[in-house]
Amino acid sequence: MKYLNLLSLVSLLILSTTSCSNDDAPEIPAAELAAGTYTCTGSGQSLIINMDLSNEQTVKIAAVSDSRASVEYSIDYNGMDFGTFKTDNATVTVDKKDGTASINGSGTISMGMGNKPAEYDFTVSGKISKDKKDVEFIFNVPDVMGGLTITLN
Repeated sequence: MKYLNLLSLVSLLILSTTSCSNDDAPEIPAAELAAGTYTCTGSGQSLIINMDLSNEQTVKIAAVSDSRASVEYSIDYNGMDFGTFKTDNATVTVDKKDGTASINGSGTISMGMGNKPAEYDFTVSGKISKDKKDVEFIFNVPDVMGGLTITLN
C-alpha cells in the first residue's frame, strides 16, 4: 500500500510539473497593429469656427515601441495648412475580444494666423478596427478658439 501511495504521489508530481506547448501564434505588439496611414474625412468644431474637413485628411501612425506610437496629422482646411499635430508618446492598447486598437496621447501643435504662430497643448484619442477599415480619431486643443475639437473617421 505504501508503494502504491508513493507511486501515485510521484505520478501526480510529474504530471503537475510537465508544461504544455504553446501552439498559439506569437502576439503582434499593439503599436504595430495600429501602424498605418489612414485617409479620413470629418469636421472641426470650436466656438469661433466650424470646419468642414470633407476633403481627404491623412493620419499617420508608426510604432515607436511595443505599446507606443507616433501620431501625425496636418490639418488641411480648404487647401490651407492649419498646423500639424505630432506626438511620439501615444499609448496603444488592443482589445483582446474584438482586436480594436485604442490610441491615447498628447503633444503640442504650432498654430496661428500670419507670422505669429503659438504652441498649444493637444490630446489625441482614437480607435482602429482589427481590419483597419473603421477608424476614428479625435484631436482636442482646449486653448484654441474657445476649444477646438477635430473628429475624423
